[in-house]
Amino acid sequence: MRVRLFNHLIKIVWIYLLVYLAFDFFLLWKDPFLSKPLFIALAVISGFAVTGWIYVTVRIALFKSKLVRLLNLLFEDNYDAGMPNNPALSDELFSVADLINKVAGRLKTFDRLRQEKVEFHSKALDLISRMTEEGIMTANLETRKFHLNPVVQEMFDLKLEEVEFDAIEHRQANKEFFQAFWEATRYQKVGMEKSVQLQLPVRDKTLFVSATILPLKDRDENVKLAVIFLRDVPQGDTLAR
Repeated sequence: MRVRLFNHLIKIVWIYLLVYLAFDFFLLWKDPFLSKPLFIALAVISGFAVTGWIYVTVRIALFKSKLVRLLNLLFEDNYDAGMPNNPALSDELFSVADLINKVAGRLKTFDRLRQEKVEFHSKALDLISRMTEEGIMTANLETRKFHLNPVVQEMFDLKLEEVEFDAIEHRQANKEFFQAFWEATRYQKVGMEKSVQLQLPVRDKTLFVSATILPLKDRDENVKLAVIFLRDVPQGDTLAR
């Protein structure tokens, strides 16, 4: 019985406040100049009403604060977050908070599955790029890094597996390459092929290559990963720096 009452505590308090107001109005209507017994009774009832009003107000304010904090953490992709819930206060807001925590837990599960799927695809793509005889660069637009497979490393006499966008984007020799790259991944978001110069750091070796840029879009049509096939243009030799 106690648990059932607590499960509807806020409803009970609100009903009590309404009853109190009705009773208060009735007493004042019946006897504008309250006798001492009625005054004491009204004072006791008022005390309970004020206590209930304070409880509901504080409970809702704290619940709102916890909910806003949780939502901000979820918007920051922190799916380990939860909403503190006191079992001693097993009212309606306790049930709502418990349901919200279950939703947050489900989001955490979905995020873990998404990360595992992305990791699996990344490993599969990395394995393919290592085993193929073609030059392949994979571009991660979130980390702004190119991953070079062994063929590309050999083409440019490098021993680097990763190159940051910023390390090569502003080089004059790479101007046409990045124009095509951003056109394919940011604007048109479709595959394209173009013959361009490409210069990579360390040795600053510049090659004239045919670059096939294939953007990979998610469900929202956003490009977060792109695969770039690089092939030497037959008549293109290494260009002077």
